[in-house]
Amino acid sequence: MSFHSLQRLSTDLTCDATEWCPHVGCNHVMAVGLYQLRDDPKAKEGDDTPKLRIGQIQMYHLQEDHSCVQLVTKKDSAAILDMKWSASQFDKHPLLATVTASGDLDLYSYAPSETELVKETSTSIVDGQLALSLDWDDRVNGHEEGKERNIVVSSQDGNITTVRLKPNGELSVTASWHAHDFPAWIAAYDYWNTNIVYSGGDDCRFKSWDTRTDCSFPSSVSKVHQMGVTSAHSSMHREHVLVTGSYDEEVRVWDTRNLKRPAYECNVGGGIWRLKWHPTDPSLLLCAGLNCNSQRTVSRKLQLSTLLLLQLSTLLLLQLSTLLLLQLSTLLLFLFDCVVDLFFK
Repeated sequence: MSFHSLQRLSTDLTCDATEWCPHVGCNHVMAVGLYQLRDDPKAKEGDDTPKLRIGQIQMYHLQEDHSCVQLVTKKDSAAILDMKWSASQFDKHPLLATVTASGDLDLYSYAPSETELVKETSTSIVDGQLALSLDWDDRVNGHEEGKERNIVVSSQDGNITTVRLKPNGELSVTASWHAHDFPAWIAAYDYWNTNIVYSGGDDCRFKSWDTRTDCSFPSSVSKVHQMGVTSAHSSMHREHVLVTGSYDEEVRVWDTRNLKRPAYECNVGGGIWRLKWHPTDPSLLLCAGLNCNSQRTVSRKLQLSTLLLLQLSTLLLLQLSTLLLLQLSTLLLFLFDCVVDLFFK
């Protein structure tokens, strides 16, 4: 598998996130989240005034011949750390969520035909600190418009927060708990069981949480990562498959039924910032990190790892069926002995 650049362009500010719209008829739409530190013009020389974190959302449309993208609109905002499209629409328009350096979760609707990005609603996640990542719970289930959806957000203070989006567009925080002793870089849903949330932090811990509890204790804690855990993504294609990424340069593939140790590890030769499954090909994983060629290695090795996971699942089923057969045979022999004793003794 080979890759080559189609286009190079300047976004003026530093690009921190890019997301292609998943909706039919809008697949040509790409949102870009930007982040930049700037000196405060009101600060006096020699002051230790913190720098301003400014941001912007830029919307691009892919041309019909797929040769390039064109900037169609942009909107200033607080500095953006993460963004994701909902798999469901809002008022018949795609819905984009962002988390910002001001600690807010913002929702935008987008009308491609009018190239209009409208801020629909917002809620505060954390005061005075950064909201770092977000994830929707509707990747596998809950695509119907007008249905409640949930968003999970991680923040700089180590907290994880869940937020509910009601059909009327209102956002409400449903739970918040302290998950990590350092910044929580990532929070993600298990798309096949959205009661389960995964988190990773700068404390090198990867944790799972059951939101049906008060989350005072994690369901599992892994210490296998040697540096900060920056990414986690549940597969939309295969149940029980999850990947995590870390600054320790390892992509780890997990069987979520056993989070004691990863099922497979792949070193990509550079610190990892984000991992993302291909929207249609379950064997491809995109890796964004310090090594620009890492996605090629991961793609090849991941096919083997997912195959091994499937083989492992099949083996477990075979072992289980064999065990059941042995138990059934034992039961039949016992019943036969009982019948013999009853009629012949």
